[in-house]
Amino acid sequence: MWIPTVKALKERFEVYRNARSEAEGRDVPLGEGISLVRDMFVADSMDEARELAGEDIITYLSWIAHWRGLGSHMDPGEVLPETPGKLDLLTYEFLHPRNMLFETPQKMVRNAV
Repeated sequence: MWIPTVKALKERFEVYRNARSEAEGRDVPLGEGISLVRDMFVADSMDEARELAGEDIITYLSWIAHWRGLGSHMDPGEVLPETPGKLDLLTYEFLHPRNMLFETPQKMVRNAV
């Protein structure tokens, strides 16, 4: 898994856990056997992370979202406002809290624990 938000991933992880628990005849802990990939950039400050890599990650994700749209970046049940272009909402501010780890070293360590 890579792009979906934490809320969307949690639903998918629960489906996987339930199916695996049934198949194996045991209670599989949430997250067991799952890998998660996130776009990540570490800098001395949040501003520096955005300045050094923010535009590039948006360019990269614009290429992916061109084919997929923004649906993969949305929370379950979320409805986005209508815009003239399908990628008008694809900004750093939109993506950062949803599925990017662009952080300081200290915040990255806190999030990992």
